[in-house]
Amino acid sequence: MWPFAHTCHAGCPYCFSGKGVAGEVANGARWWTDDEAVTAWRNVYDRYGPCYILLSGLEPGEQLELVGRVFEYHYAGMATNFTFDIDDFRRLIKPDHIELHPTFHPHLWGMDPAPFCARVKSLQEDGYNIPLASLVAYPPYIPRLDEYAAALAEVVGTVNVAPARLCTYQGKPYPESYTEDELAVLRPHIPSLYTQKATMPPLKIKRCGAGFDAACVFLNGDIGRCSQVRDMGKRNLFRDGNIEFLDTPLPCGEASCRCAQMSAFHITEANDPEGAGQ
Repeated sequence: MWPFAHTCHAGCPYCFSGKGVAGEVANGARWWTDDEAVTAWRNVYDRYGPCYILLSGLEPGEQLELVGRVFEYHYAGMATNFTFDIDDFRRLIKPDHIELHPTFHPHLWGMDPAPFCARVKSLQEDGYNIPLASLVAYPPYIPRLDEYAAALAEVVGTVNVAPARLCTYQGKPYPESYTEDELAVLRPHIPSLYTQKATMPPLKIKRCGAGFDAACVFLNGDIGRCSQVRDMGKRNLFRDGNIEFLDTPLPCGEASCRCAQMSAFHITEANDPEGAGQ
């Protein structure tokens, strides 16, 4: 994971950019140049081969030149609000080097999913893989949530409806303040990652492969196990020039896991290759 994008001009009222761990990532210090980043990621390629990098942060689509240079060597999933220049995107990034994970923010599209879905189909026709689209269940959007989810489902295989988190609406914190009527609309859509109250469940794992099979490179270049667990030997990709993975999966220590992608690295009693007694 590389949450490198430190700018976004979408102005979403539910954005995490000033709150929590994700906000700290987005607001951190970017001291490195594009050339330094490209060199460091080329070092990673030379050592490990092509890697799958999940691009996130604020809006990676506002830095397509850098994205295109890094993905001459690697391949990626890119979380995006989908407002980037589509012609620049086609020019800079090959279809077989990236898959897109766009989020439909209704206020950016005149509250109409049609132009968003048309853009999805246009890029799919050019060979770009767009396997999923997301939608944030911000309270004002819930009356049309079924409509929005159905429209997205016509153009992608998976629709990820994410509860509003780390935000407020009319002075109330979310997801804790969803009403029962709102939850009744939400429950058919939200993934099993969340509880029936649209909150994060307690994390019940023995160990996690984050840091062993994967790592997170923060905006300032520091390397962590994931976006929540920052310490991984105090290395920095752009200062030290490469990633040193852990020798074995380790316990986590976090109360919950906010990243759906990390669930693939969770080691429980049921799937522990070293046995329940280890």
